[in-house]
Amino acid sequence: MSMIKWNMGLLTGIEEIDLHHRSLIQLLNEVYQDFMAGINLEAEVIDRVFNCTAYCFDCEETWMIETAYPDFAEHKAEHELFTVRFLEIYQHHKQDSNTCVDVLLTFNNWISHHFTETDAKFGHFVEVQRLKTSVMKELASRPK
Repeated sequence: MSMIKWNMGLLTGIEEIDLHHRSLIQLLNEVYQDFMAGINLEAEVIDRVFNCTAYCFDCEETWMIETAYPDFAEHKAEHELFTVRFLEIYQHHKQDSNTCVDVLLTFNNWISHHFTETDAKFGHFVEVQRLKTSVMKELASRPK
């Protein structure tokens, strides 16, 4: 059983980012399956979720810098907010190992909002930039 199923609505159109998103969803679903099976969430799993998410954020932010994305500051701020929330969960986990529900809900809410709205907006921006570049090349190659 999956908590989130991969679907076309989660695509950004940026292959590298979409691959990272698929991996994050797969990881969320693994944590969910363990939770449903009564398996306690281990610190290593929280580390894995955090590290995968941080890697994804770094990738996205590199893309945003390279494409001069105008909403970079707001997008990065969302990444930072998620990171702070996730570190709070991690600290709480050290005191109470029953934090799986917090991890699942935080991660699920993040994917539901950030992937489908904020990352989709960036994907749209990149697609428009690709189209502009293509049109400019086409116009430049026409005989004068």
